[in-house]
Amino acid sequence: MLLCISFNEGHAQEQKQHQTAYEKKKSELVLEAWAKFGQDGARYVSSELDKTDEEVYEGVKGVDMAAVLLGRYTNGMQSLKWYAKELKKIEKLKTSVDLGRDKEKKEKKAKEEAQKKEKQEQEVYAKTDIGYIKKNIKSAFEQWNQKGEFEKDADYTNRLQSQSKKAFEDICLDKIKDRIKNKDSYHWEKELSAYNSESEFFTISFKINDLSWQSNINTPIAQAQNFKNDWSDLRFKIDDYDWCFVYNNLCPILVTLGTYNEKSKYKFPVSLQNQSEILYVYDELEIENPYLSGYTYKYSNAKAIAEQQEREKQRLDSLELTTFNKRLDSIFNDYNRKLLKNGYNQNRILLKGYNKITNGEDRASSFKGSVSSMKSEFNYLIDYTFQYERSHEYNQKGGLVFSTEREFEAFYTQGKDIYQAEVEKRRILNYLSIYSEFIESMDFQKEAKETIGSVLMLSNYGTNYTQINENRKMIFSKIKESENKLFYSQVIDFVIETNKGLNKEWTKNGQYFESKTVFYNAFLSDDYKMILKNNKKK
Repeated sequence: MLLCISFNEGHAQEQKQHQTAYEKKKSELVLEAWAKFGQDGARYVSSELDKTDEEVYEGVKGVDMAAVLLGRYTNGMQSLKWYAKELKKIEKLKTSVDLGRDKEKKEKKAKEEAQKKEKQEQEVYAKTDIGYIKKNIKSAFEQWNQKGEFEKDADYTNRLQSQSKKAFEDICLDKIKDRIKNKDSYHWEKELSAYNSESEFFTISFKINDLSWQSNINTPIAQAQNFKNDWSDLRFKIDDYDWCFVYNNLCPILVTLGTYNEKSKYKFPVSLQNQSEILYVYDELEIENPYLSGYTYKYSNAKAIAEQQEREKQRLDSLELTTFNKRLDSIFNDYNRKLLKNGYNQNRILLKGYNKITNGEDRASSFKGSVSSMKSEFNYLIDYTFQYERSHEYNQKGGLVFSTEREFEAFYTQGKDIYQAEVEKRRILNYLSIYSEFIESMDFQKEAKETIGSVLMLSNYGTNYTQINENRKMIFSKIKESENKLFYSQVIDFVIETNKGLNKEWTKNGQYFESKTVFYNAFLSDDYKMILKNNKKK
């Protein structure tokens, strides 16, 4: 008869060892079970051979319970009960070798159970937020930590030494924030309880994913109705850095509820049992890097670093904004300096302003736009406005007093004051030149008066003393008009050189006066003779 019984691997291994009397008897029980219970019974008994006695006896208790539920003992159940009873009978055959082998089985079993439990715990841990983040950190840093295919040993060593801490911190921060962002806000719930009017507070129930807790918010009774009315409009807001671990899963440490327009905002600190800081010990990743040995990354430090970075970003942002506007100021002022130096800019026209750069815009593009606008305005003034004003001035005035356009240009480009003074001087001198014949014989000390003889002469020769005196007033008026001007001395020179009486008197007594102007003013006064006498005495 062929006995088809499969022995398990452990029992087969046991057979390779020298069998003791106890072990031989255990093996024989399989054959006895075949004879007594058939092939199924032998198979059940064979499956128990590798177990310790305690495991067999414990297993029989389960058989009894199963039989109660089933209402009967099956053939296999009966074989197991029989085997347990027979095993007790042969215990007396055990030697120290058997006891040692039992101990080895127990230790092996305990180790397998511990490994199984550890594996299960690791699988559960890997599904938590803390485990998921750790796995991603390990994977990302392992890749960074490897030596590159085209990286020299010295460069690799230098990279690890100088960049490991920063790289590890960046990876930790990135993976933590990724997990936080993946927290589904649709699973965040809030519920408002009835108002406690005596103590004046609301109780709010929160649920974020699988975590639940309650918080109270003190609300004066006068504001309670408004708070309740706003309740449905309040939305969750949790800062990226306001998180911790609770039972190895992410949980906020501060929840903010506020309206979309942020007109109303309420903050709720979260305090739960088993709340722990988000941190990762580098040594637990089991990645070789001597520069990170003993290092622990703390997410709480990231908030301070982020705030510092934000302040630095704002500082640089403000500096950039200031720099752009200072450059625009410099360009603006440079254009205006050029305009003021331009000889055709008679009216000292300047650029009125430019569009300063503000926050919230493409600064480089805005800068180019402002520069382009200033340049266009500058070129328009140079090429059109100033040229038009120059042509207009020449046609209306300059062409009348200057003999050539080149001469006009020479004075026009020296500035408005010099040009206007020259125009006025030439206008007055031209006027005086027109009346030079009249000035030549004009009496500068007294008006012409009609006498009996002059009347007869007027009737005979046509002399009109009224007209003479009118012309005389006009000449004096023009001279007076230039009195406080820079060219006044030139006008006086012309008058003295032209008028016979003045010229003669200047030639004779001009040496007693400081200048022709002083002489002219004295000559026209009623005290000329007295002034001259006094000057001669000096």
